[in-house]
Amino acid sequence: MNSNLLINSLNGLRGIAVLIVVFSHTGNSGLYLLPGLNLTGIGQFGVILFFFLSAFLLSRPFFHKPELVYDTQKWLNYFIRRFLRIIPLYYIVVLLDFYFHNTQILPTDKQELIDHLLFIKGNGVYWSVPVELKFYLMLPIFIFLFIVCSKNKMAFRFLLIGILSLFISNAVFAYTNSFLENLFIHRYIIAFIAGVLTSYIYVQTEKNKLSLFNKKTFEIIAFACIALMITQIPSIRYYFQGGQNFNYSSMDWSEYYKYRHLFAVACFSVFTYCYLNGTGLINNFLSTKILSFIGELSFSMYLLHMPVLYFVVANFNINSNLQTLLVFIITILISTLTYNLIEKPFMNLSKKRSSVNKTQINIEQT
Repeated sequence: MNSNLLINSLNGLRGIAVLIVVFSHTGNSGLYLLPGLNLTGIGQFGVILFFFLSAFLLSRPFFHKPELVYDTQKWLNYFIRRFLRIIPLYYIVVLLDFYFHNTQILPTDKQELIDHLLFIKGNGVYWSVPVELKFYLMLPIFIFLFIVCSKNKMAFRFLLIGILSLFISNAVFAYTNSFLENLFIHRYIIAFIAGVLTSYIYVQTEKNKLSLFNKKTFEIIAFACIALMITQIPSIRYYFQGGQNFNYSSMDWSEYYKYRHLFAVACFSVFTYCYLNGTGLINNFLSTKILSFIGELSFSMYLLHMPVLYFVVANFNINSNLQTLLVFIITILISTLTYNLIEKPFMNLSKKRSSVNKTQINIEQT
């Protein structure tokens, strides 16, 4: 992304997303960072936030410069950069997982491995990678539709009606049952489309300097969205419904998330738009160095925290709070290595290729 389009707080928000996933999974194992802080079962919200942010960030440069949608070289660079951003680390982690017989690829046979490498299957945390890659392939279509339809009021209305119909169908049919058994993108397409739509509205607001509310009102709405999402934490809902002990294994998670994907997507959309137009309180918090750092490591942390969790539980017979802290620290340390040794070099390689292509284009135009 162009440096003048960077929004540091969005990287911090990605950091929040991976923390939601990590502490949800430690909670699933009965480990809590602080006594009473039971975040069991909220991992899906973290992944949905990842999906939303991917769509928001990837579509924003095209909405700022709509002419880029017709640039085939730009799209070629986009696909190459997405490939180099995801595939190298994913393949390395999956292959190591298979070799050391970790618990995420089961059964550990060659066909299972091939299915993971070809994105046909996704056991454990791997399920989200094939879904996101499918969206990367579909993104050009969504962006093209938004840019082309925005030039005609009637066409744009039909596009919005189509999106609204998709959201309603998701609410009616609740495409979330057995989400670990299938990798069909229609279960999560609303998160991606909401990201694109929010990005489009935000860019139009930037360009035309529009504002529906004052900054304080936007900030209040953003905080309200946070409060609403907190009420969706299973242990909190269970407590206020009269339950004394929340039991992860007794929950029907496909039923629990049945109508909450759409709710979460709506909250994330409104929250992101509002805090970006707010007083800066939330924006400054999300822009802190620690959250930005975690955001940078988020993909590595997402892929690696489960093996670390299994390792800590199997080898450290200590207080559960300390186990959780140890999982977090080891995940951060290993993720720092994988980010700098694997992710960053491949990202730099893709940037160099983009720079070479731009230079060639400039030379041809002189």
